Amino acid sequence: MKISYEDLVRLITQEVVTQLGGAGGVGSNGHGSARLTPGSPTTPFGAEASAQQPSPEQIAQEGFPCNISARHGHLTPEHVEQLFGPGQRLTPFKFLYQEGQFASEQLVQIVGPRGSISNVRILGPERSKSQFEVSRTDALSLGMMPPILQSVNHGTGSPITIVGPQGSIHLPDALIRAKRHVHLHPDEASLLGVKDGDEIPVEIPAGDQGLVFYNVLIRTDPAFKAEMHIDTDEGNAAGVQPGAKALVLSPRAGICRICK
Repeated sequence: MKISYEDLVRLITQEVVTQLGGAGGVGSNGHGSARLTPGSPTTPFGAEASAQQPSPEQIAQEGFPCNISARHGHLTPEHVEQLFGPGQRLTPFKFLYQEGQFASEQLVQIVGPRGSISNVRILGPERSKSQFEVSRTDALSLGMMPPILQSVNHGTGSPITIVGPQGSIHLPDALIRAKRHVHLHPDEASLLGVKDGDEIPVEIPAGDQGLVFYNVLIRTDPAFKAEMHIDTDEGNAAGVQPGAKALVLSPRAGICRICK
């Protein structure tokens, strides 16, 4: 007997919810709020907010932070309440390098047609549209291959089911693999000779495993600090460690080993 994708997801979700009900919920403290306990494992979500921002000149010549963006999700206020309970809002766990952004205490489980991944952290603040970002390896474990897209949900992702301690939701277009990208202030972008929407090569000179990533998207905004985001697969390939730097390979920056 054949089973449809929708029925398979529903069966997996029901089983996950049943198992989580006996364990107090996904990352839950038993009171409908996801909270880390001492010693709980964490995954990297970029540099701490306290990290010092280099000057535009340093950015051009010495590089800027390259941070790994592990699997994570963004939720609307409505979806936060559906997953964590009425009146619940995201609670900051760690503030990130980009101003106003934080890794929250809330954790969920994401469910695909062939598997699920637990303890997926939600980043805040809440957004106008929910979205989840995974690596290629994560996607394979879910039995899916979502598109590579800019990390802003335009409704063109793959379907995914989200399970929280107080409920579950099915999102028809919310799962993506985020396109590797660099955040820049417009002044920094001008100094480097790039602009919003450009796709350029960026070098990660990380010891013996350093490499050059092509097709890196430039994103500019007056609120941005210079920072490169790559996923866990890309970070492992480049041997990225805390404190790793990224160098825009730009003629204007004077770093042009491969520029044409």
